[in-house]
Amino acid sequence: MLPKIAHPSWIAYGLIAVLIGIWLIRWASRNNMASAIRDATVGVALDTIAKRGRPDMPAELRAKVDDIRNAPGKSGKAKKIASYGVRHSLSQIAGITGFILVMSGLVAAVFGVYYE
Repeated sequence: MLPKIAHPSWIAYGLIAVLIGIWLIRWASRNNMASAIRDATVGVALDTIAKRGRPDMPAELRAKVDDIRNAPGKSGKAKKIASYGVRHSLSQIAGITGFILVMSGLVAAVFGVYYE
């Protein structure tokens, strides 16, 4: 049997879960390599259409490529690439977790409003 939680607590827990979920989704979108590449591709395409010239690499991707190129030795480069891969994987997990937290927080807040 679950302990009875007063309904204002349900609303507070729901709002806290929603805020944490939004924070996780934002962190995941900043560290997701697929979205970074997609945004860069769209930006380059739009710049090419507007300027009708040779497209430039976006600064965010250029910084990551330069970071990998400046790593000492092949093992250093491999470690940098692996760290970007791990961060991308963690961003996928954080995005899913954030979505689940937002949904469960909304459900908890609604239960808090209608719970007696």
